[in-house]
Amino acid sequence: MEYSELVYRLNSVTELVNELMKYKIMIDAIQEIRWQGKNTADTGRYTTCYGSDDKKNYFGTGFLLQKSLKASIIEFEQISEKM
Repeated sequence: MEYSELVYRLNSVTELVNELMKYKIMIDAIQEIRWQGKNTADTGRYTTCYGSDDKKNYFGTGFLLQKSLKASIIEFEQISEKM
């Protein structure tokens, strides 16, 4: 991953997290994540669960959820790039 791509990702997530906090949204579904693979990542006050099967990093899906809800998640398993 190039440095410029990493900075773009972090800026995008930071902006989204700021909006979620502003409106007190605890969980948000997100589409067309361009992050490759299936994983979870801590992003400030939120945890991102994401997955993408496409090698071009298109059409991935995921969720952002407040860290207070993280203990409620037993497992994150992506069924397809749409779900």
